[in-house]
Amino acid sequence: FHPRNRGFDFYYGHILTNMKDWSNEGDRVLTSQRPNMFYQMATVFFVGITTLIFLKKVGLIGWGLCVFLFVLMSTPMAYIMFAFNNMAWLNGLLYRDFELVEQPIHLETLSYRYTQESIRFLRDRERDNNPFLLVVSWDHVHTALKTLKKFRGKSKHDRYGDAIEEMDSGIGDVMNALDQFGFGRNTMIYFTSDNGAHLEETGMKGQSDGGSNLPFRGGKGHPTVDGGIRVPTVIRFPGIIPRGKVIDEPTQQLDMFTTITKLIGGKIPSDRVIDGKDMLPLLQFKESKSPHKFMYHYCGEHLQATRYRPPQGSSVWKLVTELPNYKPGEDKCYGLACICSNTIKYDPPLLFDITADPGERNPVSYKNNKHLQDIVNKISAATAEHKKSVGTPESRMTFFKLLWRPWFQPCCNFPSCTCSDPVYKDFVDE
Repeated sequence: FHPRNRGFDFYYGHILTNMKDWSNEGDRVLTSQRPNMFYQMATVFFVGITTLIFLKKVGLIGWGLCVFLFVLMSTPMAYIMFAFNNMAWLNGLLYRDFELVEQPIHLETLSYRYTQESIRFLRDRERDNNPFLLVVSWDHVHTALKTLKKFRGKSKHDRYGDAIEEMDSGIGDVMNALDQFGFGRNTMIYFTSDNGAHLEETGMKGQSDGGSNLPFRGGKGHPTVDGGIRVPTVIRFPGIIPRGKVIDEPTQQLDMFTTITKLIGGKIPSDRVIDGKDMLPLLQFKESKSPHKFMYHYCGEHLQATRYRPPQGSSVWKLVTELPNYKPGEDKCYGLACICSNTIKYDPPLLFDITADPGERNPVSYKNNKHLQDIVNKISAATAEHKKSVGTPESRMTFFKLLWRPWFQPCCNFPSCTCSDPVYKDFVDE
């Protein structure tokens, strides 16, 4: 999955996502989702030891079997304890191309370095005059929220706001570099987010680290409702896309593949299903409707809702078969995230008019309404056809594929497995 193996000529960043374990504050992804897990493991271990002692005392097992059972019981527990207590060291891996340059990652300076690497990339493109695609994937505002010292306490919205301030500053620096190197007038800039705010995310002191999605319902990890998947997007392309316009039509990030391919005169592969659509006619106001008639919303491998944009009218409809199992009176799940298998299922499905009810609070009754029943039938038929076209691909997120394997573990400066990016060794955060 390394970007250099996926068509990119240069890469600077980490392979895994940012994790709250990297904060060095004692916070853990695992204990956020299962706060009592280590206590439960300790209880199981104590009961196991007590049982072994009892069996040995009464003569039911000998020393050899006793030791074997002890090792059998303690090994997986030691494995889990080691892996989940060393996430920052095992997964905080920063690469420049294929070279591991930092382990664990120093998060406080990472956004600054992303900015500098982006500016360096643009400077090189000015020199060689080659066309380019620059993808800057900021870690902000994913937890852990860490910034340079000059941004700490700058926002009234605690460290979440500080992270936004730093990201905003970095974006401004990259935009200025585009103008400085002469690219500002002929470069398409696409700014968006990967998901909605993470409502369940809190810090060690209980403060919210996840933001808000109002007026939409739900948040990150709730793919059925719009709070998890509906994000703002800003596009600038001087001379190609008119400025100061607002478009309220459903698109998706997969559309960027098709849009960019068409822009550069490339050919869309015909030997596979491509979900992305060309957005340019919509962005240029040559079309007034989304290029998507249907969009399918998954939680993991579970298809839980389908969005429908009819060719006439202004309404966008969503047919929902499953909703997250929220806490009573809240739009949050228990623990750190919603579980795809822990949902409330609806048969018949719920129908929402997303345009009139963006908060998805009032499902529309379609039982005795021919027009609405036709809409439901169209969505249901499209969903069934979609499922046939997708098939059942092998999951890449199975339990055994996610297990830590020591023989695959990257390590710089073995055996210490610690290093800092030498390019920024003289940078002082002050």
